[in-house]
Amino acid sequence: MKKTRFIALVLLLLGSVSAKAQDTVKVDVGGTKVIIITKDKDGLKDLSKVDLNKIIAEAVKKADSSRSGSEKTVIVYQPNENFNDYYTSEYENQRNRHRRYKRRRRSRVRNYLSLDLGFNNYLENGRFPDEAGKEYGLDVFGSRYISVGWYRRTSLFGSPLRLTMGVEVSWNNFMFTNDTYITQDSAGVNFRDYLEDNNVTIDKSKLTTIYANVPILLGLRFQNPFGRTAFRFDIGGYFGYRLDSYAKIKPSGQNVQRPHRSYFLNNWRYGLVTYLGFDGFQLFAKYDLNPLFVEGKGPSLNAFSFGIRL
Repeated sequence: MKKTRFIALVLLLLGSVSAKAQDTVKVDVGGTKVIIITKDKDGLKDLSKVDLNKIIAEAVKKADSSRSGSEKTVIVYQPNENFNDYYTSEYENQRNRHRRYKRRRRSRVRNYLSLDLGFNNYLENGRFPDEAGKEYGLDVFGSRYISVGWYRRTSLFGSPLRLTMGVEVSWNNFMFTNDTYITQDSAGVNFRDYLEDNNVTIDKSKLTTIYANVPILLGLRFQNPFGRTAFRFDIGGYFGYRLDSYAKIKPSGQNVQRPHRSYFLNNWRYGLVTYLGFDGFQLFAKYDLNPLFVEGKGPSLNAFSFGIRL
């Protein structure tokens, strides 16, 4: 066996060898020559996508196991379709690894905006006021809830467990039935009949509260094979501060009245919230643990909201 060994790595990236002009790279390392032959310059550029270290390791293994004493050259790869399969497989594996890494990075922390739409009502000692014949019973479908918020969701420990925090502004509209409207004096709030007080019926009467809220939720998310959320469940709490409140009264044939007052509403609110979602469809429910009005200034009502998230 002679001292000089030649390892020829024939890498044909476009199929088979042709008789056309070729680009050749010769590398001499300590007397060991590596010859790389490609069809053109583009073939040389494509070498950056191939794991050459792996090819060299396989070349050494093959040389040790199959070379005879009279051979001067060991051909590791013949120009055939198997090499094309190898190249495609290696390149696609690298791309897939990169995609999985980017997907994991994206799913760790996510910021997003959401819009919640639904309805409001409240309970008094566990019952709806209209069931007890109270004058402040509500028109459920006229009592609409709107919330716009920014949220930050963080994946915990690489598991389906998620922590979500955010800031949102919510509008609770409590639409009264019949000719009821709300007023306030030094003693508290009153629910009166507009027709009796003014000899005019009203087309609409409601109380609107606006709060800035901070929700904190812990939840689970499970993904389908395509990386999209198939099921999610979140539960947590929130606390908020009142930004504004007003009554909206529309007497028949007259202009809208919108007096902005406190109506002895609690400035702070806190409660529980939950979300349940399938694919891109989500439902929510919120319940205030503290009463809507200051104690002794109005009825003891606990508000709640429910609806969908867009």
